[in-house]
Formats: sequence, structure tokens, C-alpha cells
Amino acid sequence: MTISIRRPTRFAPLVALAMLLLLPDVSPETFAKSEGILARNAQVARVFRAAPFRIGNWLGEDVEVPSAAIEILRPNAILSRRFESLDGEMSVDLIIVHCSNARDMQGHYPPNCYPANGWNPSDREKQHEWVVSVGGQAIAMRVYSFRRIEGWGSERTLRVFNYFVLPNGEITSDFRAMRRLVSRLALSVQGVAQVQVVMSGEISLQDSIEAAEELLNGFSSIMAVLAQGEQHDYTN
Repeated sequence: MTISIRRPTRFAPLVALAMLLLLPDVSPETFAKSEGILARNAQVARVFRAAPFRIGNWLGEDVEVPSAAIEILRPNAILSRRFESLDGEMSVDLIIVHCSNARDMQGHYPPNCYPANGWNPSDREKQHEWVVSVGGQAIAMRVYSFRRIEGWGSERTLRVFNYFVLPNGEITSDFRAMRRLVSRLALSVQGVAQVQVVMSGEISLQDSIEAAEELLNGFSSIMAVLAQGEQHDYTN
């Protein structure tokens, strides 16, 4: 993988979180959670805390999440980390959020969040969904492209890979599945996770996909825990 562009993306994954500050309070209803749900939330939190900082030729550092965003998301567990290749040629921001109530995740969705923060959707990508293998599991990621004009008229671009993990372990890049989940309180309180991988849009799509796959495989233990859930039909 040959890359000659190195663009800072330190705050890119926080754009979506910052957007939450613009949303109304969507406090979930009080609902008694089973011991199984509470135990799973604790397991998810533990595996997040054990997430590695070194993955292959990537070295990561935590990126602080704004406290106001934390108050709105109320995550059970959150990982916000910036990875840089050891040759210094590429940086990637990765954020994984698990909310114990899916209603707290409302609005945390790239087509909503990024445009509200000055990023305009771009149609550069001919394909809008890509499948990668993480821990032997096929994961379909939705890819979004954004652009905006910054100082001195220069254009900056971002590429965002995004998907959700529903409480039954199903992986989807379709936000409509989230809406159906939120509409059913008994399912909503089982929680939901969202994964975003963010990098400069100037990096080739193929190199971006390879980087996303490599980093996500470094977090296969998290994905495995998230994939363990109650089996329910989330399609109706």
C-alpha cells in the first residue's frame, strides 16, 4: 500500500459527536433492564477498556470526547482513537460507541451530523457500500464522502465508513434499522453500537478500505462481544 498524502484528521470522528449538541434531549423512558442486559453492558465496557493501541504498523492515541457530547450520548462504552501509520504517511480516526439505550444514539448518523458541521456531501464514490472481513465475519460498511472549504479557499475532504451493530449482533449500515429499533422500547433498552472509521478523502478508496479492514481486525474482540446478543427480529 503506497500512500504519499498525510492529512491530520484528529477531530474528524468528533464531528458526529459534536452534532449531538444541536439535538433536543431524547432521554429514554425508564425501563427495568434484565440481569442479562446489565451483564452484557458490563462485558462490553470491559472489552472496550482492553482495546489495543498498537495494531500491526499502526500506533494509536486516545482523542478526548467533549464532555457535553458524553452527557447526551450517555455511552455505556466509547472508544475514540487516532491511529497513525509508523511511516507517518497516513492517519485514521476510529470511534466506536455503545449506548445501553438505542434512543441515545438518535441523530448520531453521518448524513445528519457532518452537513450540520459544514461538511457537504460529495458524490465522488461510485460505490456506497463495501464489505470487509473482520474476524472472519463479513461486514458491510456504508461509505460517505464529504467536502468543505477551509481557510484561504482550500478544500478538505473526508471519507467516513460507518455501520451499526444491533443488540442481536446483526450488522447493518442502514439507519432505518436503527429507527425501527428505537421505536420498540423493549428492544431499544438492549443497546446498540456504532462504528466510524474516518480519514482524508484524498487517500485512494482502495487504500482506505485496506486501512479500515486492518484496523477493525485489531478490534475483533470488541466486534465478537458486540455480536453476542439476544436473538430478535429487528426487521418489522
